[in-house]
Amino acid sequence: MPEPPPPKYDIDVGFKDIKNSIKFALMLAGQYKTEHIITQFNFSSLILESEAITPYELVLQDNIIKLTYMAGDIGVGYRVVKNPKFEFDALLGAKFIFFKIGLKTNAIGIGQIEGERSQYWIDPVIGTNLRYRPHPKIELIGYGDIGPTVFNTYNTSQFMLGANYMFTKTFMVSFGYRSYHLDFPRKEAIFNGNVKGWIMKVGFQF
Repeated sequence: MPEPPPPKYDIDVGFKDIKNSIKFALMLAGQYKTEHIITQFNFSSLILESEAITPYELVLQDNIIKLTYMAGDIGVGYRVVKNPKFEFDALLGAKFIFFKIGLKTNAIGIGQIEGERSQYWIDPVIGTNLRYRPHPKIELIGYGDIGPTVFNTYNTSQFMLGANYMFTKTFMVSFGYRSYHLDFPRKEAIFNGNVKGWIMKVGFQF
């Protein structure tokens, strides 16, 4: 008989649901442009830690679950269209995703028990950048990429839409929305779904 499939849990939580569990959060991004070439990177990380309540509370106590998520991408591309109003870039690159989940619990009669599981994926991607300037101080920006499934048995994709406001030629603030979609084989997955939400960034350019 085949092994029974692992249990699946549907989770849909917002920032207000996990804000007290956030132990670390970071997002970084950067670009370097020449006349015809652009290189860029994006990186994000989130560590959550929380106490779990289980039906076996009389036996298993102090159940601490820790989830670590890290993801990033790097791309190199050609500046297909570049003028004062509109820019379009075509990119090739790679991105990585790392998940780790761990559990600590005190079992009566045994003591502390610990265990963890982790997964790391790296994915070739194709992507695009869009940038439109309706005003000298305002830029509307977009980015999207997809990991071709011809190379693997899973797929990942992400997009970001936003607006930059240029306080000076050097300093700007960005507001936008980001969605990161993950779809891995069930036997390998720690998390499948979307990591998404509103973002705000402070940036400098030279």
